[in-house]
Amino acid sequence: MSTLKTPWEKPPRRLSSFPREHWEPLIGPGALAFEPELAGLIAKCVVQCSVVETEMGLFLVRLLGADARVGLAMFSQLRSANAQNDAIKGAASVNFPPKYRDLMNVVFGLVAKGRGKRNDLAHNLFVRNPHIPSALIKIDPAKLLNVAADFQKFSERDEGSSELTSTDYNPNTLEVYFKDDFENILRLLMNCQGYLRNLSALVSLAPDEQDEVARSLCMMPGIRGSLDRLETSRRKQCEGADGTAKSVRNREGNRPP
Repeated sequence: MSTLKTPWEKPPRRLSSFPREHWEPLIGPGALAFEPELAGLIAKCVVQCSVVETEMGLFLVRLLGADARVGLAMFSQLRSANAQNDAIKGAASVNFPPKYRDLMNVVFGLVAKGRGKRNDLAHNLFVRNPHIPSALIKIDPAKLLNVAADFQKFSERDEGSSELTSTDYNPNTLEVYFKDDFENILRLLMNCQGYLRNLSALVSLAPDEQDEVARSLCMMPGIRGSLDRLETSRRKQCEGADGTAKSVRNREGNRPP
């Protein structure tokens, strides 16, 4: 079974892994102005996610065939990613080859992961710390009012202490993004575009051609490992169910008449 992890599964480093330094946080567009290369990668991730969402719509068009216009009109009114996924899976339950359903579910799991990472970039603020060059620290904007005070407390506390007065900005939870972190997100989203194009091809190809495309898709980064994990999870569930049934039979066999 494949145990190799894809680059986008590597989490960003935590602020607590860097030396404590006094610094004034620069938040928002000003921070991005100091890191134009990273700002460009954030923009590419947001745009590439829109491309992925377009590919999702095209997959739905393939599934619906002649009824695509009506289906797309309904699909465009769905705002949440979960609702959109459910709509596509509903259409796939009728028109997508059954033997490739696991493959489709794995692809949609990776697409959901990519869209989640994009949302993380688009809906959070980034802070620049001059002591950590070529990096940006991600911050929840809902807690922005406390950030300056908490960073000040973090920099002024004794070296032996690792906790802030406020847990909102515990350095163990703040993530520091470098160039490779943004590139890994972009790579995931670009792969998702390829995954969805291959799924679309499976809808209309002849069976022998479908198998070839499916084999190619299974070898794409992230797919093989996800399928292996799915199979392992199912095997464990079956083993657990068998063990429970055996235990019940043993108890029943040991009951007095």
